[in-house]
Amino acid sequence: MGTNRNIPPGDGAFLAAMEADIDPKAIAAAQEAATEGRSVPKGSVEVIGFGEISCILRSEGSHGRIWKRLPLFRDHAEAERYARSFHEYSAALTAAGLELPAQTTTIIDRPGMMSVLYIGQEELRAVDFCHSRVRSSEASASLEVIDRVVHEIAKIWEYNRHGEPALRLALDGQLSNWAIRTIDAVTGIVYVDTGTPLFRKYGIEQLEPEILLRSTPGFLRWILRLFFLKDVMERYYDLRFVLKDLAANLYKEGRSDLVVPSLAILNGFLPPGLTPFTVKEIDDYYREDRLIWTLFLGFRRFDRFVKSRLLGLRYDFILPGRIKR
Repeated sequence: MGTNRNIPPGDGAFLAAMEADIDPKAIAAAQEAATEGRSVPKGSVEVIGFGEISCILRSEGSHGRIWKRLPLFRDHAEAERYARSFHEYSAALTAAGLELPAQTTTIIDRPGMMSVLYIGQEELRAVDFCHSRVRSSEASASLEVIDRVVHEIAKIWEYNRHGEPALRLALDGQLSNWAIRTIDAVTGIVYVDTGTPLFRKYGIEQLEPEILLRSTPGFLRWILRLFFLKDVMERYYDLRFVLKDLAANLYKEGRSDLVVPSLAILNGFLPPGLTPFTVKEIDDYYREDRLIWTLFLGFRRFDRFVKSRLLGLRYDFILPGRIKR
């Protein structure tokens, strides 16, 4: 059994004030200035990372927490259902043997706007995240990190083997979702990507897929719904896909030298009957995945430009600046 420590709910007044201070348009302008090498004044809210449907924030007075912001919900009740799924998913991950950071959820309602769910987590040191360790370590130490991550991933599929059909968990295993930390001389590995609660009960998906689509441009949603949504929802239930995505992640982290030796580790965890990975398969997947995400982010930026610059509307999502993939 892993560890899932709940911390007290976030201070609603503090988070409401933080939300009021968030100006996605100003943040986008600051990102552009930073990319061009111009000085950027530090605001009270700092963007420190991004997920597929959220951004990760730190604010003055956060007291050792970071906040994942999801402005996706039509009303308080919908956000509350998502929060319940989040906590249920987190409990299942710990039952499977994963260690999670201390977590909490808080909902901020905004009149006339989408409700925002904030997922608070204890802040971990940037140097402890596995992608940082792999970037900066020798090959042997980096492969040890990868081996530890794969052992944690395998726990989920072992849990599923015993838990199905009543419960089946999915997981995104890329390196940036894990951190290795030492507390009281005990070193453990922590999984942080709990904000998209992908799990099924008796074959029924517990996450409403339309919520995921709300972060996408309106003109693309019918295409994504028709051609991509089922695949995106399905892929993280597939152990072979999760391991392939992990191997391709090494290119993004600038460690192409580790792809070949990492395949020996990954192939060792494939169940009998599954085709072993080849370098060509990983290369082909990485190029395709990089193209898809580059295009998708480009469409989101175009959507932001139309809404905020041309129509004068508030674009509520905070997008990353230039990403090296």
